[in-house]
Amino acid sequence: MRDLIGSVKAAPLLNGHRGAAPVDRAALEDLVARVSVLADQLPQVVDLELNPVNCHRDGLEVLGASVSIAPPERRADTGRRSLT
Repeated sequence: MRDLIGSVKAAPLLNGHRGAAPVDRAALEDLVARVSVLADQLPQVVDLELNPVNCHRDGLEVLGASVSIAPPERRADTGRRSLT
């Protein structure tokens, strides 16, 4: 996760910019890891947007989230079901 976060163009801003304190990178790494686990365990989630995510030196807050769920698979057995 550390390499992934460090590879984005804005990564230098996470270390503090113009006198600002560096952000809690461990909290950001944890968020990315949790989203990764969610994507792995729930394949029906086709899109997840977290915006904005406020990162600061004492953690982070996800202030907005949008999730798109795939439609359920169509049933192949369209006939009546018996209870036997």
